[in-house]
Amino acid sequence: MIYSMAVMAMIYFMVASGNDVIYGEMGNDVLYGDDGDDMLIDYYGANMLNGGKGNDRICVASMDRGASRQKYHSRGKGDDEIYLGTGTHRITGGQGNDTFNFFCYEGVESNSSIWDFEKNKDKITLITRDYRKIDISKNEKVDKLSGDKNEFSLNHNKPANKTIIDISTSSNDDKSIVHIEIVGIFNHDELFAV
Repeated sequence: MIYSMAVMAMIYFMVASGNDVIYGEMGNDVLYGDDGDDMLIDYYGANMLNGGKGNDRICVASMDRGASRQKYHSRGKGDDEIYLGTGTHRITGGQGNDTFNFFCYEGVESNSSIWDFEKNKDKITLITRDYRKIDISKNEKVDKLSGDKNEFSLNHNKPANKTIIDISTSSNDDKSIVHIEIVGIFNHDELFAV
């Protein structure tokens, strides 16, 4: 297990092989897992996380609104699980069947871009604070999301070749706002895990 402890400096960690757990803390970090099934976790700063090869888990899910300029990448051939909370995220899953898990509970504000979503391979899920999947299948109401006023929209910007998902929950100060842009045009069934 490796921790980065710098407050303001850029920290770089690379672990050559094995199944590693790497934590970044305060400051701007670059974490690289290389081979193995790695877990990379970082909550603060403008960071870059790369799981490398293997089936990696990357968690960049800040529990507060303080994380605003974060960048997360996971490139490799594995089937990666990427967890995203508050912050601005630019994501590439690399090869493999990747799952992009977006936290959707009161107070989350995220703005994310997925650059390499692959139809019939990658999936998006919305999850609660305790990592439970929120069912947003076509026949389910959006009231499964937290809050007293919920909105879910999926739109296509064909000139820009983007699919845009917007989720807003609750009408009070603790509302959740999740904005996801995906390069490519995809429908509901192609995007969301069943």
